[in-house]
Amino acid sequence: MQALSIGLAASALSAASCVARTSRCCSMSAVPGLLAEATAQLAERGVELRLGSTATPGSRTSSRIAVRAGPDGAAMVGMFKAGTHEVVPCEADERCYLPHHPLINDAVAAVAGELRASAELSAYDESSLRGTLRYLQLSVERSSDTVQLTLVANAPSLAADPALAQFALRLWRLRAPRWHSIWVNLNPTSVNNILSYEPDAWQLLHARDPRGLGGGGGDGDRDAGRDGCLVERFPSGAAFVLPPWVFRQANLYAFDAIVGALRRAVPAGSRVVEWYAGVGVLGLSLAPSVAWVRCSDLNPPYAAFEASRDLLPKGERARVTYAVGGAAERLDDARGADVAVVDPPRKGLDDALLAALCDARADGPCASLGTLAYISCGFPALVRDADALLASGWRVRRQRAEAHVLFLGANHLETLCVFEREAPVGPDGAKQDAQEPPRSSANSIQIPLYGRRRTARLALGLDTNAVCVWVEALAAQNVLLKQQIEALRQMLCDASM
Repeated sequence: MQALSIGLAASALSAASCVARTSRCCSMSAVPGLLAEATAQLAERGVELRLGSTATPGSRTSSRIAVRAGPDGAAMVGMFKAGTHEVVPCEADERCYLPHHPLINDAVAAVAGELRASAELSAYDESSLRGTLRYLQLSVERSSDTVQLTLVANAPSLAADPALAQFALRLWRLRAPRWHSIWVNLNPTSVNNILSYEPDAWQLLHARDPRGLGGGGGDGDRDAGRDGCLVERFPSGAAFVLPPWVFRQANLYAFDAIVGALRRAVPAGSRVVEWYAGVGVLGLSLAPSVAWVRCSDLNPPYAAFEASRDLLPKGERARVTYAVGGAAERLDDARGADVAVVDPPRKGLDDALLAALCDARADGPCASLGTLAYISCGFPALVRDADALLASGWRVRRQRAEAHVLFLGANHLETLCVFEREAPVGPDGAKQDAQEPPRSSANSIQIPLYGRRRTARLALGLDTNAVCVWVEALAAQNVLLKQQIEALRQMLCDASM
């Protein structure tokens, strides 16, 4: 059943993409080598690692592409050759075109074509530190099939090179691709940082749907608004405002599956604390089903969070709050919570937070926690943190963890591991039972699709968890399958009648 769930979810989008490409289009592995290593390491700790979702051709919805002057001075648009800063044109490099959403490939081709057609805008030359256009940042808004483009410029201001604004205008007037918005990021530094986060670095030049909220930088104090900002909706029903300067997962289809798995892991009515919250995607996704969520991060895009929270139903907005501060500073946010959610950087949990989670004394800030949902983008750090948690009395729920592959051809995993304590200490110091998630009967599954829940009784003896993962993965991988998924959902629900 596991092979069926993985194979069907992975083939949904890749089949069409591979037909359109040559046979070499499928040469990039959808399963990274790290998966075998991770499976073995967790098995040593008595934990089974299951594959929850895989990246497929065309599933990457956000990317950064280099622009450099070639030997003849002409612009080269693509990815760097491994170990160098030599750009390989995207159309000739399957590492570039194969993972990307078709709209990103169309946008890259449009920019490259305009650069070739006119020599007005120069490409950046690293040897001389001259030339204007350095990078492209491209993100797809799935609901509108449009692309948010950021032109990263080696310029202190728009006035420093008038060709930049003229080039953006020519792009905006193209019939295809359909642009969502065009931004400029002013980055005149000589360092390797792709983007600048200085106060006036971000400039919005064109937007298809201005909605009265302005652009800004990345320090959380600016008014982030929805002018030129993408709005993404996840299967939970929650929507998120994403200006170009905030972190977003590069593969939102696979991330849909992670959000769905997290929502299933957190019992209804829970009181949740979330550290490393970023723009608040996870906390806001939990809002419909929990009592409250306390989010925090060191340098949050707070205005973007506020704009996203305003898209929740009125009755849910007050459930989610956001505080500024690193995990070590916000330990007391866990007091009174029974579930913690963490999605730390690759280095893993801060030492102070890990120590607090491992300390079950009645007066500790994390003493009331019975469940810890850990989303990891750095597997070595997850293993290190898991060893400390297991040694202090936590266990892995059902001895299972989920791996999600977000990047085709990359040796990288996102891992969801849910820890729990059998008898956590309550706020008053008394022992209390660990909260268990709702459990279905052996032949019953919960199918949460786009904010709707129905229970289907199956007398087929299937692995119901795998069926649920399969259904949600299909929905997450390709929005075009919504109708087929709805038909499948109805079929399963009819089986209960």
